[in-house]
Amino acid sequence: MIKNSAILVTGAAGFIGFHLSQFLASEASNTVWMLDNFARSRRDEDLETLLKLPNVKFLQVDLSNEELDLPQVDYVFHLASINGTENFYTRPFDVIEAAVLPTLRLLRFYSGSNVKRFLLTSTSEVYAGAIETGLSEIPTPETTPLVIQDSKNMRWSYAAGKIASEMATMAAANQYGLPATIIRFHNVYGPRMGSQHVIPEFLERLKKEDFTLFGADNTRSFIYVRDAIVATAAAAAADESENEIVHIGTSVEVTIRELAQQIMAISGIRGNLKIHSAPKGSVSRRCPDTRFLREVVGFTPEISLYEGLSLTIPYYIKAHYKS
Repeated sequence: MIKNSAILVTGAAGFIGFHLSQFLASEASNTVWMLDNFARSRRDEDLETLLKLPNVKFLQVDLSNEELDLPQVDYVFHLASINGTENFYTRPFDVIEAAVLPTLRLLRFYSGSNVKRFLLTSTSEVYAGAIETGLSEIPTPETTPLVIQDSKNMRWSYAAGKIASEMATMAAANQYGLPATIIRFHNVYGPRMGSQHVIPEFLERLKKEDFTLFGADNTRSFIYVRDAIVATAAAAAADESENEIVHIGTSVEVTIRELAQQIMAISGIRGNLKIHSAPKGSVSRRCPDTRFLREVVGFTPEISLYEGLSLTIPYYIKAHYKS
């Protein structure tokens, strides 16, 4: 656990950023600066409660458009981006800009400072093309080639922005000696993740007795948000992960059909699935090699998919859910 530190979390009002800020602020000796521009997130009851803690401070800053005036900190957790598959198609330029420009500004600002670690959050999408073209194996190691399979397909806008951000981060580490770590999240889920992800999207359809399921035979590896943020903090604190890439996920590969069946069993909503093809560009398989996380960082996920879904589904089924 990181202690006695000043910490900046960008994208802090979002899904993972909020949970990470909450976790880091649970150590009273830390000061956590939460930064967000509310482009996609919102001030909800959970956020307002967190902001009342004496060791939490909030900065409403647009990292793309403003001259940066940020606190000097010990750790930077850079999560700010535009995610959500629908956005990849409808706002592809915004998606790329929101990934690359803030990363460049932050790297420039904190290079040469006393930051102990600059942690960039990336995604398994960066090597999705390598899997589809047979250039990588399953489970997929951190050394897998990063491939944009089709630059005309806007499905790859998010991956392209993250690839550029990864390269910029390692370039700053190389040129300026900035201690950096890149983590690649693999299907993090949990309460407060919004509506544009496979689990809440499927739940929203179930609530309308619509049993449509896309890409039923595709596989994914899901990690509950509590495990993901504890692993993220551990990777930032580990000496061995400096200037390294770390997969944050589990090695349990499940089909989307199996995921849907578990969701239906837990929610108690029954019906016959109506199977449709996955969207063009969707990766058929995804499962990370997590040996570095387990053996070097020293973290092993504790929460099973069934347990995590049982903690997640009530949030979306009840009135507190907003699409």
